[in-house]
Amino acid sequence: SPAPPGGPLARGGAVARAGTYRLQWQLSSTGVWPPAVIDGKVVLNKGDTLTSYDLGSGKQVWESKLESLRYGSGVLSAGGRHVDVLGSSYIYLLSATDGKVIKKKRLSSPNSVLYAAGSIYVASAEGIMRYDQAANKLISKAPGFGGEICGADGNHVAVYVHNPESDPKVSPKRLLVVDLKG
Repeated sequence: SPAPPGGPLARGGAVARAGTYRLQWQLSSTGVWPPAVIDGKVVLNKGDTLTSYDLGSGKQVWESKLESLRYGSGVLSAGGRHVDVLGSSYIYLLSATDGKVIKKKRLSSPNSVLYAAGSIYVASAEGIMRYDQAANKLISKAPGFGGEICGADGNHVAVYVHNPESDPKVSPKRLLVVDLKG
């Protein structure tokens, strides 16, 4: 497929230039999950370690090893001046500046986290929970709901859940929208 007007197209390590745009920098390995971009940095989950790079230069800014963070278990979300990370038993809030753990909160089987609308949303075996941006106060909880949080705006949360009845050629997931007001 053709490159978007004015944007680079990467094929087999070669980068085509179009217009005045150019590739800033690249990494050979990017970890498991999509990165979080916050405060001029990109933060990647590389297994048991989160690594932050400066967006302008590509230089590593910080690295943070976290208990229970493994390939396939960590989810990144960014908001305010912190990074939210989901491990197999904890949600971590890290400083986006230096990667130091600000808060570590134990959860029962967490499976997704999202920062949106000034809140942290977590889906776990306990249900969907909405915390304040520092994860100090539980604002609301919807027991019985879980899955993969894909979006939120205040009291409404969109969640993908596995749907064994769906056609696997189309999608094995069902989208639910949950109202956390109750």
